[in-house]
Amino acid sequence: MLKAYEVFPVENTKARGQKVAAIFKKYGVKITEENYSSESNLIDSLLKDLSASEVQASVTALSGVSEAIAQIRTTQEEFARLRLQYEEAFTENLSKVSASSLRKPLLGLINKKLIPYLVAMTLVDGAKYTAFADKVAKIIDDMNEVVKTRGKKK
Repeated sequence: MLKAYEVFPVENTKARGQKVAAIFKKYGVKITEENYSSESNLIDSLLKDLSASEVQASVTALSGVSEAIAQIRTTQEEFARLRLQYEEAFTENLSKVSASSLRKPLLGLINKKLIPYLVAMTLVDGAKYTAFADKVAKIIDDMNEVVKTRGKKK
């Protein structure tokens, strides 16, 4: 569209088209070859340059240009909103605790606190705690088997 306005036969329209096209050429199609962050920043700069008061008369006078700029602005705002949403979700995901990071503390609690406690309580009152201690031992054995078979599959 801007290329057509640059060679438009009416001199006033041609001058306005060249003015807007010069701003666009500063950024050009190379914007699309950039990464998302750079592309977004370049589009923001392009929109800022096209919003300058000395360019507004040309943008408004050229049919379809202000609508195209409005569409770019709307799309850019939507992209910025989605990008922020993605970054927040990504950051939230990074802050979540993983199973691997829980492994050592959990093993320490089981081996140094839970098992000695169950052994002691079974010695103190075997009738009351033996069934529970046996269930815990079974669960631990089952989990150890799962871990062993998982290691063998690799």
